[in-house]
Formats: sequence, C-alpha cells, structure tokens
Amino acid sequence: MNGGLKLKGKEGRSQLGDLLQLNRSSRLAVLIRHAARSNPIDDDYYHLPLLPEGVEASLEFGKRLPKGRLIKIYHSPVPRCEETAKHILEGASSVGGSVQFMGARDFLSPRFMLKPREIIKEIEKIGVEVFARKWLNGELDEKVMENPWRVASQLIAEIKGHLQEDRTPGPTLHVYVSHDWNILAVRDLYLGVKHEEEGWPLYLDGLIFTLNHGEITLRWKARTVTLPAPC
Repeated sequence: MNGGLKLKGKEGRSQLGDLLQLNRSSRLAVLIRHAARSNPIDDDYYHLPLLPEGVEASLEFGKRLPKGRLIKIYHSPVPRCEETAKHILEGASSVGGSVQFMGARDFLSPRFMLKPREIIKEIEKIGVEVFARKWLNGELDEKVMENPWRVASQLIAEIKGHLQEDRTPGPTLHVYVSHDWNILAVRDLYLGVKHEEEGWPLYLDGLIFTLNHGEITLRWKARTVTLPAPC
C-alpha cells in the first residue's frame, strides 16, 4: 500500500547517490522507497507496475551508486519493489558496477498492515497524514496495523545484522527497496522526523546506515543517530 489513495511522493532527484559517493565507510546500507508506480484500480495496491519515469529513475539511481563497492540488492516481495530493484541492478551493471541480486525479504514488506480494507476506509475518512500520525503515536488497534515500534525495530535489526555479519572482502553497499510506510516508522521513531513537517518519503529516497568500528549510525539528510536508539 502506498501513502494515500493517489500517488503520494515525488520522483525528484534523490540525494542518496551523492551522499553514498562521499561516504568512506567500508560497510554501508540504504533503505529506500520503490520508484514511481501507477495509481491503483479497484483497490488493488499489490500489483502496481512502475511508471516509465519510475523505470528510468531506477536505472539512473543504479548508475549513480558508488563504484568500487560490491552492491547487494534486496527488495520487498511486492512486485513494484522487485521491479525497482532489478532496474537498479541493471543501471549499476551498465556502468561496470559489481552487483549481487539478493532477492525478496519479507521484513521489507508492508505485512504489518493487517486489515488493508479497514485501513483504506479510514484513510479516505481522515486523510493519510492524520492516519499515519495516529499509527506512529500508537493510537491504532494493533489488530488493524502492527505497533510501529515493532515494525521499525525489526527492520533495523535485520539491516544491522546484515552489516555486522558481512564478511565480504572490501567495501560493500546493501540496498533495500521497501515502502513509504516502513521508512516513515524508522524516520519518525528513531530520528524524530515528522512527515507533517518534512514531507512524505520520496520515491527512491530514504535512510543511510553506516558501520564504523562496530557502531552503526542511521542518517536522514543532516540528522543522525547511533543505534540502538532508546525506545
């Protein structure tokens, strides 16, 4: 499911590629939203193909990933995330990048949306930003949508584990293609980024994880926090 009943977010040029180029840490990860997709028909939020501009932006994103790193790409099982991941791989490979396609990971999915039809009805009633705030504040029935702290902490634990257990010789970059709601939870709860003030997560934008001397730092734009953050 996406941030709203119509397209929410922009395809604008992500700063992530530039930030990753400048980062000299040997172990990096980036959690991003999929590229621009089509609008839903008949409430089918699962099978939504990328728009042509989403395909092009994914290819360009891959081309701008830092050279000299082994790039490992993971994605949510939702088709638009797989499509985004494969085009990122294609873009990176086209400019000589070393890439491994790691496949689908369930922790990147929006599986925490337990009753999608109820969620859609509530969003239609109160608006997506108000609904998201209620969720992030822990005000929703957890039979409808899982606790956001559980969602964010599990996602972070998985990415931390990949970085800490990576034994690949030389520097690596782990790319995780996920959804706006997953990014919302991590941004808000760990970095204090409020979507009401900073905007909804953009397509192909997200968060950077850095491993240095055993410590992992989470970054969104100029905001950083060393993990684990207090809950």
